[in-house]
Amino acid sequence: MQFALDMAQEAQRQCPSGGGSGELPARLCPLCSGKRVFYGVSTVTLKLEPGIEEGHVLRLEMESVEVPNRLPGELLVEVRTHAHPVFSRRRS
Repeated sequence: MQFALDMAQEAQRQCPSGGGSGELPARLCPLCSGKRVFYGVSTVTLKLEPGIEEGHVLRLEMESVEVPNRLPGELLVEVRTHAHPVFSRRRS
């Protein structure tokens, strides 16, 4: 059994029009207005295995902030749980 969790993050991305150069032939890029980056929201889906431990860190490569002429970094997600009035975790 796998659990999936959708998570949204606000991030800076390299503009896809013009490859992050900020320009298109003879006019400014309509998406970034020549700034080479734009801000938006992206959704990341995580699959959590049953029994994943509290404090476990998931490392998602190429999901971090983008900057022109550089590769995006890693997005780190730490697993944290909250107490539930009915359900509890047990070690397997």
